[in-house]
This record gives sequence, C-alpha cells and structure tokens, in this order.
Amino acid sequence: MATTISKNETKKLIHKQRKKLREIEQLERVNRSLSSDERVKVRSKRKVRKFLQSLLADYVKDAVTAEENEEANINEAEETKGRSSEDGNEIESEDRSTQEWKVVEEYTPWRVETRDKTVSHDNKELKQEPKSVSPDSTKSGEMCDLKVSSSVPASAGDQTSRKVKDELKQRAKDSRSDENRVEKVSDVKVKAQLPGSASGEGSTKASKKNKKPFRPSLSTRNVKVTSLEGHSDLITAVVLHKETVVTASRDTTVKTWDLSTGDQKKNFGGHSNYVTCLMVLDVAAAQKSVPNLMQAEEPIIVSGSFDCSLKVWSMDSGHLLKSIYTYNPVSQISFGSEFSLLVVGSDTGKLELWNLDNGEQRYSLHAYDASVTGIKVVEKQLQSSASDGTIKIYSITDDMQLSCVFESENVMSTSGIRLTPRHVRSLEVCGKGTLIGDDARNIKVLDWKKNEASKIPNHHTDFSSTDAIRCCGDYLVASSYDLDSGLGYINVRSSHSLEYQATFDDKDTERILSLDVRVLSAGDMTIVTGGVDLKVWEVLKQQTDEYSDNVFHAEYRAALAEVAVDTEDEDDDNDDEDDDYNDDDGSDEDSINKSNQGSGSKSLGFQQATDSSTWLSWCSVL
Repeated sequence: MATTISKNETKKLIHKQRKKLREIEQLERVNRSLSSDERVKVRSKRKVRKFLQSLLADYVKDAVTAEENEEANINEAEETKGRSSEDGNEIESEDRSTQEWKVVEEYTPWRVETRDKTVSHDNKELKQEPKSVSPDSTKSGEMCDLKVSSSVPASAGDQTSRKVKDELKQRAKDSRSDENRVEKVSDVKVKAQLPGSASGEGSTKASKKNKKPFRPSLSTRNVKVTSLEGHSDLITAVVLHKETVVTASRDTTVKTWDLSTGDQKKNFGGHSNYVTCLMVLDVAAAQKSVPNLMQAEEPIIVSGSFDCSLKVWSMDSGHLLKSIYTYNPVSQISFGSEFSLLVVGSDTGKLELWNLDNGEQRYSLHAYDASVTGIKVVEKQLQSSASDGTIKIYSITDDMQLSCVFESENVMSTSGIRLTPRHVRSLEVCGKGTLIGDDARNIKVLDWKKNEASKIPNHHTDFSSTDAIRCCGDYLVASSYDLDSGLGYINVRSSHSLEYQATFDDKDTERILSLDVRVLSAGDMTIVTGGVDLKVWEVLKQQTDEYSDNVFHAEYRAALAEVAVDTEDEDDDNDDEDDDYNDDDGSDEDSINKSNQGSGSKSLGFQQATDSSTWLSWCSVL
C-alpha cells in the first residue's frame, strides 16, 4: 500500500516530471538520429505525462482541502472571538448601568437633571447639555448622569435600571453586528493554483478583482478548424500566399495546398534531410531577385534544409529552378527586398547573404556559437536570435556587410529585473519592438536602444513555450504550448497596443511550431498552423450557437489581459542527482512507493516502455 507523500515532495516531483518532459520535447526536435537511450526516453513521454497529471490532480486536491480547513479555522476563531466579546460586553454594560444608577440614587427624587458630561459610545462623543426632565419623560437608553431632587421609590428605580441595562445591551449587540459585517470572511473559495502558475508559489500576484475585463469583439466569434493530411512528420514552416498554403516538413518534402478545399496541390521532393524553413516571393519580387530563373510570371518558393542546401521552386508548375549548396545546415531564411538578397542562418551559428539568381555567396559571418533560430529583415536592418538566448541586430551596409549595432547582454525588464536568457523559439518585429518567444510564460518586447524589455503574458504557467509569432495588419498572433497537457492553442492581440483580444483553442491541437496569418478586413482572419498537426483556423463572420466537431467558440482568458508575471526560475531546485535516467530503476510511481516504504531508492528515471507510438518513432531507423 502506497504511503501518502507530503506537499513539498509532491511539488518537487511535479518539477522533476516537467523537466523530464522538457528534455523529451528537446529530443523530439533534435535534428539528428537518436541513440537507443534517447529513444527510450521519447517513448516514455506518455507515461511521464500521465504521472505528471496525477501529481497535479493530487496537488490541487490537497490545496483545496488545506484552504477549506484554513477557512473553517478562521470561521471558528471568529465565532469564539464573537462569543467572548459578547460576554465581556454584557458584563461591562451591567457594571456601567449599575454605576449610572448609583449616581441617580444620590439625588432627590422626582426632579431629575442631567449634568454636563461628555459620554463616549461607539467611538462617537456626545455632548450632553444640562436640562430638567421628569422620570416619565426619561427616554430608555440615554447614557447620562441624572440629578434627582428627592428620593425615588424602589419600584421606579428598578424600572429605570432595567431600561438602562436593556438599552446598553442592545447597543453593544448592534456594535458587534456592524463589526461582523465588515470582518466576515467571504464564502467564495479561491481556486487553488498549481506550482508555477500566475498566483502560485514563487510568483508575483497581479490581479484586478473588482475590474470587469474588456472583451473585444473577436472573442465572441466562432472559429472553424480544418486539418490538412499529407505530411508524415513535423511541419516546420508554413506560408499562406493568397489561396495557397505552402508547408515544409521534417519528412524532407515541401507541399502546396488549396486553402478553400484543403486538397493537396503539389509535392516538391528533392531535399535529402529535414526541410527547416521556407518563404514565397511574389511575382514582383521574383522578377527583381531571380530574373534569370523565371520561366513564367508566377510566385517562387525558396526552401532551406539540413542537407546544406537552398532550393528554388516554381509554385505553379512544381519545377526545381535552382539548387544552391550552402556548406552548412540551413535553419532560417529571410528575404531582403531592399537589396534583393537572401539572408541565411545556419545551425552552426552563421549569418550569410546569398544571391539566388546566380547562386553566389555575398557575405558570411560566424555570428553565434549556437544555432540561429530567428531572422527578420526590416529595410536594411537584420535582427536575429540563437538557441543560447542571444539577440543580435545588424545594420546592412551599402557594400553588403553586416555591422553589429546591438547584442543582448544584461537586458533588464521594465520592472528592473535582469532577464534570464532562454532558448529563443520565435522572433518577430512590430511597431512596439522586437518580439521574443521562448520557454517561459511571457513574450518579451525588446527595446534594443534602451537595452530593456517589457513583457506580455502568453501562458498561464511557467512550463510553456512560444514557438511562433506573427504580426499581420492589426493583429499579433502567437502560439502557446502547455507542457503539462501537451496541447497548443493560439492567442491574438492588437499589433499596435499589444492588448489581448482572444484565444482560439479547439482542445485537440498538439504543439504548434509555425504559423502564418491572412487578414482581409477587421476580424476576417485565417490562420494556418504547423507542428504535430497542420490546421487551418478560420474566424467565421456569422455568429451561431450551433457547434460541430470542427467549429468552436473563441475564448477570452482574463489572465492574459493582466499585467505580466515574472517567470519562476526552473533551475532553482538542486535536484540534478534525480535527473539521471536509469532504465532499470522503474517508474516514478514505483520509486515513490518504494521510497516511502523505506527502500531508500532515490531513482526517478525512465522505465522501458513498450508503447512506441510517437510521431518521432521513424527516427529510430535513421
């Protein structure tokens, strides 16, 4: 029988399983063949995630129970305090009324006068002026000293005393009722937060409880999702060109699709390794940059691959127009329309300028010690990122040289905290600055001239990734991936103000690695996403309450409209000894039971799994 583990132990185990999943995600995307040990880890993904889900459920259950117990203790303490206060007030009231009556008895009966006296009650001071009254006209409950000119009959004294006592008791009860109304604990329970959530442990709370959130019209729309089937592995890049979708995949192919029907139009086979990136040049740009390759007035597709080559394709005919050997695995490409050259980033950290028309390399620079993960060309400025978290910005000179004008080092957030460099997954440029997506809860908005960055929330927890960001017209569209659930979704913001607009989540999409957007008018939006799945998301114009398997309602998630919360450092816990994977030690669940039963085993490694159904399983034969 398993022994119950403590909350701290549960939290540590959650942290460890998340780190394992993070490592598995890295292995699934690595651009090489996997070793036998690495394949074992990848095959254990489902089991690790299932165990993580059970730990998270236990954590939430314990948190809710603890909250309910704490609330019950508070209520009990308040009731005890109230009873003690009531008993004390009754005793005090009796003492005060007795003292008041003693003063009355010292004076002559029938003629009663009030003396000048300031009486304090309920923190209010009442100034009593001298006046003469008869016993019959004395109002019950007046707290004053009475002057009597003659002796008072015993019956009259008893009656007046009871009136004074009753009034004092009633006022004391009224006072306690007011205090209880102010200090009463709300019956609304606060939802338990998971480790690493916005209001969880180690994070700053940023909430506006009493403010009704503004809900943009986009969040009230319906969204239709259509899956496109054809690729056999990860979709690494997507481009939406008019009514054609162009995709690149790790299955070494490039494909085109009809957006309206979802049918595959062309298959471009020619690469011998993963196709990592692509772009489309419209007719005008193609005529300017590759005039000698043009066979007709048609768009041109350029693809880059880990086979160290660039390939130029005719979109309509599907013909291969040119192949260029680059000597390095290609990870990113971007076209510079100002100088009609292709900027190429490599897995070895190089930035290069290539002439597509004649296949010549114009410039090469070893810019990074890590793989280039993002390239954006804006006029004659090149912005780039790498897997080590470094951002570099270059000015492209007239003689086609790269001059570095910025390198990220000790970048500070607007709140005065130094940013932690993380693997940059996506890079985009908009009017607000350079947008950086990584393995953290927020998108960073870099103002490189000030060497500082602001943040906008893109996830609910720290254990998330932003793999794709795209600005198009008035909208900023970003992918979001939840490591705990293994599901991805889309967040939409204003590209001008960065204000949150809506979330598109069909609850059935895995990790989104790439996306593109087309906006024809306000709210008329089509998004294409690639990753584990290739999907088209169409925002419908007509509102309807009828839903089907591929139509759902957009959401407004208030937490994404709040002030960004700093990401908790995932490496705070010193548990490296627990991160060793040992196939013979069994699963984490078995290790927990053995440890709690006194076996002394601390291994929490992966267990050999028989289920090999994973979208990376084909890599095992490479």
